Amino acid sequence: MIARRLHLGFTLVELAVACAAGAILIGAMLLVLTTILSDRQRLAAMQSSGGNDQSQLITLLRRDLASATQIESSSGTSLVIRTYNALQSDDFQPTNRLCTVTYRVLTQSRLHWLVREQQYTDEPVAPRPTRNLVCCQIRHIDVQRITQPTAIDSNPAGATANDAAKPPALSWTRTHVTLGFDNSAASIDFMTYLP
Repeated sequence: MIARRLHLGFTLVELAVACAAGAILIGAMLLVLTTILSDRQRLAAMQSSGGNDQSQLITLLRRDLASATQIESSSGTSLVIRTYNALQSDDFQPTNRLCTVTYRVLTQSRLHWLVREQQYTDEPVAPRPTRNLVCCQIRHIDVQRITQPTAIDSNPAGATANDAAKPPALSWTRTHVTLGFDNSAASIDFMTYLP
């Protein structure tokens, strides 16, 4: 007669799998908590300094708009910029990668925040989206583009009309960005080359 052995407890493989799953869950939870805490600290610092650090916001916008290849605005609540000014999410240092940056005004109750969302477009497999709180107490962001009448021809002198591979002519574009805060307004004017 063969004696049956009672199976009391877990095998070593089952314990290893449970430990690995627990470590992955704890790591994901720590990542979320550190992001929330850094955003809270940034928000507390902004609120203690008067609620809106306009100079930091304007510097960040100028950096994004200076290397813009495309600018779009929608209904005063968002600004979408395709730019070569990708920034690292933790320290805002430039990486010079192609990305799409969206400035979006979020409203909850009577509080208004401006967030900067970034997504790499030069690496479609790993776009690495990030979202950072930029400023609080901001109600709208508007963009007005005015193309100047003088176009700069990017073709060399003496090029014939039969050249099929001509790059498009670039023209000066004046971009006017208006930021509406709770108690004030700020605006940025600058000139860029856009196709």
